[in-house]
Amino acid sequence: VDSSYGPLVSAPVLDGVRKAWDLAFELGDRSTAESIFGDLVSHNSPEQNEQATMRLQALAFDQLEDMGISGDDLENIAGAISHEMVDSGGEKLIDSLKSILEQFGMADDDEDSQAIQALAPVESVNPTGRNPLKPDSLAKVNLSRIGKELYEFGEKSKDEDRQRNLDYRVLSGYGHVLERMRGFGFLSAGNQSYRDFIERSAAMHGVSRLSLDGTFFFFGPSREDVSLFAHATAGEIGFPVLHVAVDLDAQGNGTIKLAGPFKRGFFGSPPDFIDMATPCTVLIENIDYLQEMFNNEQQAIKRSGGRVRGMMGPSGRSMQAEITAYLRALRRRPGVIVMATSQHGDILREPLRGLLGSLHEIEVGAPFEDERRDVLIDFAAEHPSFAELDIQRIARFSEGLSRSELVSAAHAAVESAYRESLRTGRYNQVTLGDVLMRLAPLIDHDSPLYQQMEDEAVIQLAQDMEKEMPSKSN
Repeated sequence: VDSSYGPLVSAPVLDGVRKAWDLAFELGDRSTAESIFGDLVSHNSPEQNEQATMRLQALAFDQLEDMGISGDDLENIAGAISHEMVDSGGEKLIDSLKSILEQFGMADDDEDSQAIQALAPVESVNPTGRNPLKPDSLAKVNLSRIGKELYEFGEKSKDEDRQRNLDYRVLSGYGHVLERMRGFGFLSAGNQSYRDFIERSAAMHGVSRLSLDGTFFFFGPSREDVSLFAHATAGEIGFPVLHVAVDLDAQGNGTIKLAGPFKRGFFGSPPDFIDMATPCTVLIENIDYLQEMFNNEQQAIKRSGGRVRGMMGPSGRSMQAEITAYLRALRRRPGVIVMATSQHGDILREPLRGLLGSLHEIEVGAPFEDERRDVLIDFAAEHPSFAELDIQRIARFSEGLSRSELVSAAHAAVESAYRESLRTGRYNQVTLGDVLMRLAPLIDHDSPLYQQMEDEAVIQLAQDMEKEMPSKSN
């Protein structure tokens, strides 16, 4: 029956289709029943369509039970999905679906099931009387596809969990910056007595413990250090984070990527905020790159006499107009906290500067010696061999380095010692000379510090060689 003909279908034909519908249910053939239902929808009353939908759902549940999915399994699946497979029900869901995989004949070492950590009911059931626990090839493909999609969803949820767990507690070497954050009520930036004071003061004033009016603008010479601190600050706030990452390639071409509770490209139709969770934090990473993109666009428009403007996006507006309109709409949403990072402080121009409103400018400068020591102590807690070194001396010789550079150099020294241990078959200690060699390329070669480091490295090398030489008695 072609439902597009509507009421032109004769009564005998329609009666035959309804009998075929009933026969499909007697045989338990859900696929055929759904196909017939599509033809009958336009000929049914609303009550008939509602009853038909309930029959299809009942048939689906019956077939799932035949496939080995019990009522408890379905409850676990529904509970996990209703909690977005993150907050609760996840472990029960995995256990239930692992047993289902085994019943389907898809063992843990099956090529398909290696990537499958969860699966969902599919429509490709087998009504022909064959063993329902041995799906045909099409059903198995569907199981794999759906399982992989849910696995990817689970991995994404883990990444978002790690993002949410990033706060000031995981930072090291930011002591002086954290002192600045005390003035905004960030509890992890102070000791216990200060925490108690903040909570009492907030209660007396009847306000939130965090003062979040205005835009937090973090800047400093190391983009990595600034970015980490900004993300940790967002974690301290605790709201969902809309991450706007701006980047430039070697040719100066910019890219903008969005990640978080609301995903939409900048260009195209006006942003739709219906699905956006608020309150939330908008973190614009490398906003100085965004300013540079604006500058480059304005120069291109001037050189072309305005002819480039019509090529910027589907709306016909320039990139600057599209992005500023997008950010302006975000700022108008109640409960939106804005943060931005930059390598330079005095970089923002209009209209971007005015769009951000009142700025709290927080400089995340190069770490002081005590902060570098804290970074190294924290690194040594995870790499015991590094704890054998004179950490204070390394902190003194690493002046001017960023926190990320210091950790990278320390990690390279540990890796080198470990590989040497594998090569020789005996424990190879990390030496101060190894660390200084990793630090040297990062230090200004014309500075007095580099000369001191070079002298120290020579001394250490001589001492290491002496340790390696056999004693005269041998």
